[in-house]
Amino acid sequence: MPANNRSAVSGGLNLSLESLGVNLPYSMEAEQAVLGAAILDADIIPKMVETLRPEMFYARQNGEIFSEIVRLFTGSAPVDFVTLLAAVQDAAVFETEDAAKVYLTQLAETVPSLSHTDTYVKIIAEKYRVRQLMNAAKTILEQTGEETDADLLLESAEQKIYEIRSGRDSTALTPISSVIIDTYAHLQEISGPNKDKYLGIPTGFNYLDTMLTGLGRSDLIILAARPGMVKSSRHLPCAATCWTWQWALSSAVPSPPSSPRWWRTSSTR
Repeated sequence: MPANNRSAVSGGLNLSLESLGVNLPYSMEAEQAVLGAAILDADIIPKMVETLRPEMFYARQNGEIFSEIVRLFTGSAPVDFVTLLAAVQDAAVFETEDAAKVYLTQLAETVPSLSHTDTYVKIIAEKYRVRQLMNAAKTILEQTGEETDADLLLESAEQKIYEIRSGRDSTALTPISSVIIDTYAHLQEISGPNKDKYLGIPTGFNYLDTMLTGLGRSDLIILAARPGMVKSSRHLPCAATCWTWQWALSSAVPSPPSSPRWWRTSSTR
């Protein structure tokens, strides 16, 4: 690295990707195609909102238009040219009403194919993840000039990459509207024809499985009671069922506990 660049980093200066000669990737065609498809066919909006968020759009106006689409959708309002035009006008997305009409008309008229909307959504999501990765790399580079502990730098870098891979963004709070959409999408999955793919691990207790839809990966289940309330007798059948179900799906599951009570519980089921 040239001396002048080293001094800039070590001095704690904020770097911009533009100053490094890097252009952020995006696809204006895909963004406009997705928005136009939502105007033409509101039935495809549920699939869009499962994957996309307003911040994934590179163009500010496109992100704001999608935000209004999501707001109408989550409010059970119809989404079409007229309702969306009124929404973007109320949100002051465009400077004038004529500008809003022209752009929304352009979106509706330039959709290549409604049947390829899933592909357009995927393009937007992939471009967004690459931009996240580039911004994370920039932040890591900046931190190397401020932090001398290599272990802390490595941990911070790993955390940033993990957040991108898991689809999280630690730089901002998640709007409740996004949480509702994710929950709605999950409810559709666990009640659809392929619900077995999305339900959690069964506990062996039918009523409990109905209430919890099984044990999810991120669930923390706490069984609490006073001494002598047969907590062990209650939870061992549940644990045995969960282990058996996991063992049936994967040979990588660890061996069960060697406790005699465990095997008595399993053998009497």
